[in-house]
Order: sequence, then structure tokens, then C-alpha cells
Amino acid sequence: MNEQQFKQRAGSLSSYENEPENYVKARKDLEQLMIKANKINSEFEKLAELPIIAEQFDVRIIKASRNLNKLISLLGEMYGFCLIDDVLQNRLKTE
Repeated sequence: MNEQQFKQRAGSLSSYENEPENYVKARKDLEQLMIKANKINSEFEKLAELPIIAEQFDVRIIKASRNLNKLISLLGEMYGFCLIDDVLQNRLKTE
């Protein structure tokens, strides 16, 4: 393993140094981002309902809306990962 590979691996392991704090921070950040993305998606859908917008941008609106939904879904998966991993860590500590 060369020095660069070691640094990359060490950097990836730093997330485990302060696990509880990292999970809590990640969940808070992810939750805020999900709320913002959901709000943007809702406002975007309202805008897309305007006939003049829908007429000119119909196909691109659909693609953009799908991407926003994919983003929200991915953020939810990340949140779930942080939550499950944290719960498992806490459970192992109590056993």
C-alpha cells in the first residue's frame, strides 16, 4: 500500500472515530436537506402546473422531477443507514 492509498483509507476510517457524534450530525444534516429538497420539489410541481410552463418545458419538467425524487430517495436511504448503524452500535454496547 502506497502513502496515498494509506491516506485515503485513513481518511475513510476517520468517520468511525466519533461514531455517535458523526451519526447524529449526519442525520441532522440529511434531515434538513431532505426537508429543503422536498420543499423545492413541491414548489417545482406547482410551477410545472402552470400551462405556459408545462407547454414549453413538459419533457424537461418530468426529467427534473424524477431527479428530485431520486435525490430525496437517496437522502432517505442515507438517513436510514445512519440510523440503523447507530441503533446497532448502541445495541451492541448494551449487550
